[in-house]
Amino acid sequence: MKIAFFDTKKYDETTFAEANKNGHEFNFITEGLSMETVEKAKGSEAICAFVNCDGSKEILTKLADLGIKYWFQRSAGYNRIDLKAAEELGIQVFRVPAYSPEAVCEFAMTLLMSINRNIHIAYKRTTSNNFALNGLEGKVINNSTVGVIGAGRIGQGFIKIAKGLGANVIVFDEYAEKNFPDTAKNLGFT
Repeated sequence: MKIAFFDTKKYDETTFAEANKNGHEFNFITEGLSMETVEKAKGSEAICAFVNCDGSKEILTKLADLGIKYWFQRSAGYNRIDLKAAEELGIQVFRVPAYSPEAVCEFAMTLLMSINRNIHIAYKRTTSNNFALNGLEGKVINNSTVGVIGAGRIGQGFIKIAKGLGANVIVFDEYAEKNFPDTAKNLGFT
């Protein structure tokens, strides 16, 4: 099968080339899928798109005209794809069912810690041989209050990490009582 990959980076090429045990033909395109780039899918049976690619009815119609039968989405999110139009045009859509919630919440905590400890400023300073500590002091998370929006799988994982650091956690989730009735009690947040 010939597959046109849109919005690719070097790591996409490396990863998919290594995984290509079935001898598919890949066309890696650095630009995202749009009306300006859709013609680059010509001659392919499928496209493989990333999160910001345009999946509007207009694009899907053009893809169908080019003979595209499959849309492979390299992300869990698919809100930019008009699924009804895809079905009407005979394009099957496949996506990543989920990301590792642990990886996402650990990365979120890493970003929080980096901002809290001014790592981005320290990094910039050290690249110019400035090792001054002034302005780099962070705040201790232990006994601090951390706010979390959403108590789904990722939110719950983040809450566990924050609680492990000794934070007081407050959570907003519009559907928590309905979807996660015992979560607050089990994870110890309000």
